[in-house]
Amino acid sequence: MQQKSKGIKYFGTLTSLLRDRDSFLEEVKEGVRLPSKIISLLVCSSLFLSIYGAIIGAYHSWMQALSSAVKLPVLYLITLLICLPTLFFANIIFGSKRTFGQFFAIVLTAVSITSVLLFSFASISLFFMISTNHYQFIILINVIIFSITGFIGVSFLSKAANVVLEQEPDKIREKSLEDNLEYKLEQNQEQNREQNLEYKLEQNLEQNQEYNLEQNLDKESEILIEQDFIKFSKEDLQDNSKHKLNKDDNGSKIRQKIVKYWLFLYAFVGIQLGWSLRPFFGTPGSPFQLFREREGNIYVSIIQSLAYLLGIR
Repeated sequence: MQQKSKGIKYFGTLTSLLRDRDSFLEEVKEGVRLPSKIISLLVCSSLFLSIYGAIIGAYHSWMQALSSAVKLPVLYLITLLICLPTLFFANIIFGSKRTFGQFFAIVLTAVSITSVLLFSFASISLFFMISTNHYQFIILINVIIFSITGFIGVSFLSKAANVVLEQEPDKIREKSLEDNLEYKLEQNQEQNREQNLEYKLEQNLEQNQEYNLEQNLDKESEILIEQDFIKFSKEDLQDNSKHKLNKDDNGSKIRQKIVKYWLFLYAFVGIQLGWSLRPFFGTPGSPFQLFREREGNIYVSIIQSLAYLLGIR
């Protein structure tokens, strides 16, 4: 019963992400139950990726199915771990106040979205694997599926990063508003004191009390000095608030660019890591291989293939 309740809890977190993404990201931004969210998303995404990996590996053999069921979640999670420190420290340098756990949760939400989409396409991939024996066609179908799900996952990551990482100036604005409110209260108190002083001056003038008149004039001078001080303090406060807002806005723009560039890095590393962990499908008629020999990298291979097709080589 306890294991069942844990499973429901894990999938409940994923369901919360899928159904109400804004609230989920808001909780991540506030740091609400981050460890629980991270563990739940790790479990669910790994499970869905394993299922899809087992399906595409089954095209070759049960051993390849078992191998791909392990390697596909490893591919996504290791790519995340390789690239995440770059995203975290680059944002910290340019003023981000978010924790490593928050960055981890943000990127993990994108992996979870991708895993759910792959799981939803699993039946389609299985159908074509059963209905045709054309190996290149199977590869093409799955490349399209991986491309679509990867693009949607990266798009979600970009939006999630904007929600969680780029709304940090709000704290400065709230502090500025509080300071302005405090100033207004002080100003109202000074106005009341000034009105009381004027009333006392009128009374003293009527009673011809010269000593009290001089004393009140001294008090009036003190109040005027205090008002000038408050005026200059208000101007300094506004200047400091504008400086902080401008500084954080500039940092926010830089962090947005960092996220965009990091997405290309994430895809670049993920594609190369997938090349290193191959095969995932297994060539029909060939013996089972856990890993293939290293042959440069996928980008050189793509260039060589294009050159061959164009007759350059």
